[in-house]
Amino acid sequence: MTTLGAPFDQQGVHLLIDPDKWTGEQLDGIVMAVRPPVRSLIVGGTYIHSGRTGEVVTRCAKGGLPVGTFVGAGPVDSFLGNGAQFMIVPILLGALSTRFITDQLFQLVEAAERAEVNVQCVAYVPLDGGVKTAAAFFTQHTPLPRNRPELVALVGKVAACLGIRGLYLESGSGARYPVTRDEIAAARKVFKGTLLVGGGVRTPQVCTRAFEAGADAVVVGTCLEESRSLGWLHGLKVEERSSWPQVRS
Repeated sequence: MTTLGAPFDQQGVHLLIDPDKWTGEQLDGIVMAVRPPVRSLIVGGTYIHSGRTGEVVTRCAKGGLPVGTFVGAGPVDSFLGNGAQFMIVPILLGALSTRFITDQLFQLVEAAERAEVNVQCVAYVPLDGGVKTAAAFFTQHTPLPRNRPELVALVGKVAACLGIRGLYLESGSGARYPVTRDEIAAARKVFKGTLLVGGGVRTPQVCTRAFEAGADAVVVGTCLEESRSLGWLHGLKVEERSSWPQVRS
């Protein structure tokens, strides 16, 4: 199994930008301030309704970092934006409907190919973060219970068997309880591709714990929306590598 590759080929933070929650001026200030350990800007959310994805992608690209989009439950045009270099497609293993497994790919793959966007599929593993989320409403999927790292490992094994190159552990937007060391370590033990972690990440300490437990990428959204600042990243250090090892299993 190989990893997702760029922009996830170095350990780091990836900022999730919801187009519905940012004005142009606010976003410009963030974009021009980004620096390592931020590796990319990902435009998306569970349900985007403003029709501003294209504008936001263009603004994000001014910062010079890779820009991608995240496929959610909204209309197709909310996943596409001129200038996006990659698109993350969450594959919800165990979903009751094929909508969140293959249907979205049927809708998007041709358009992504024409736009020369790199499609990166990740096995999406929602964990109960202590708050009700829009993602749970739209997917009708029950998040994994907490303090059950063996269940996280089970989903990781399934993702590995299917040949999926990325695994995304996510405790939900605004989560009270971020993904734990034990949960990340359990996934890392069985899954050799790229391991992403998100939900409830509000401090450098939470980021550091995630990296130490084995995460390759930490996705931050709500904290950025609340603070409108990158100051909370001050002092965060990550492992610098010229390239991420291409692990095969």
